[in-house]
Amino acid sequence: MEKYISHIVLMGYRDISTCAKIWKVDSLSREQEVLPGTLLGVIEEYFPGSNVYEIDGKIYSSIIGIPRLDMVRRIVWVEPRTRVQMPSQGSMVYAYVINARDESAFLRIIGSDPRSPIRQSLVGMLHISQARLDPGERSLLDIIRPGDLVYAKILSKSNPYILTLRAPKAGVVLSLCLKCAAFMRYRSGKLSCPRCGFEESRRVSQLYISI
Repeated sequence: MEKYISHIVLMGYRDISTCAKIWKVDSLSREQEVLPGTLLGVIEEYFPGSNVYEIDGKIYSSIIGIPRLDMVRRIVWVEPRTRVQMPSQGSMVYAYVINARDESAFLRIIGSDPRSPIRQSLVGMLHISQARLDPGERSLLDIIRPGDLVYAKILSKSNPYILTLRAPKAGVVLSLCLKCAAFMRYRSGKLSCPRCGFEESRRVSQLYISI
């Protein structure tokens, strides 16, 4: 399983650069494929349909697929390239941390089995209220960091999914060194880099994998 997870984490770094790609509505007839995070429009023009999400009035794709537009009802959605079994509410999934701040984080959901990752990228959102267990954890960055692979529980029913780390075995299962990008090892309550010796703390899951 270790080789599958390490491959997934390394793939995640390449995916970050693709999220800024912008799709235009007038290209709909070209059957152009869009990626997660692609800007599709604004709520002043369209209503969000399936497989999209809205932030600050802007509508983004949450999966890889073909954008569709209902001009009569003014609804924009994304049709997946292939049908996938979506995660269910209450299930545990692996997710890669794309971006993290003091109070919130965006994650890419891999699926319930890292050996068989979901090909479509599903969006996960984590708030500090669903991660903090200790009063000393003042920031979400004390718990997870960009680049981490975490094991989390799904709270919501649809994409983008609300995640929580307040569940048995939830936490970081694989982490990369911030100094040299080597895989960290978990020893004596801390993550330690076998290459450069850098140490730091995380909310480490009992499922953590030392590579």
